[in-house]
Amino acid sequence: MKIDVVFEPEFDGSQRVFKRVAIQPGHVVIAEEQSDPLESSWCQRVVNCYLLDAAALTKDSPFPIGTRISAPIVIRNGEVYGMLR
Repeated sequence: MKIDVVFEPEFDGSQRVFKRVAIQPGHVVIAEEQSDPLESSWCQRVVNCYLLDAAALTKDSPFPIGTRISAPIVIRNGEVYGMLR
């Protein structure tokens, strides 16, 4: 699939914290424990089932986004822990 980056962010309050990151050599764009605002992330929009403004998110991304796969990680009590991206 030629995926350059796979990461698992945790939702921690208003932040998306990158807990696990796997990156192809030469594509360093994020690092483990780095964080950014959850509200402006694709992850939050996937969880909220709201991706109508995806073009704006792509334009503001610090790295190019081609194809993406996202799945919420839901723990036993029903709380969304984060995402697999």
